[in-house]
Amino acid sequence: MALWLLIELVIYSAFVAAYYFVVLLFLRDWLKYIFDAHKAVYAIIALPLIIGQAALLHFVTLALRKLGGEKSN
Repeated sequence: MALWLLIELVIYSAFVAAYYFVVLLFLRDWLKYIFDAHKAVYAIIALPLIIGQAALLHFVTLALRKLGGEKSN
């Protein structure tokens, strides 16, 4: 079980880092412009990005737990 937790943490960390750098590389300038010019629009755009990341990582975690043989709620 500890091995699967370690594997899950490594993969989870890799996905978080990858998402962070993808957003920084591809959306940085555009998000910065929106943030500076239209705070409300930025909030509307940022929220789905945050929720999308959380949902993706949740499904990755569920898949890893199924591979490890754990029951998921």
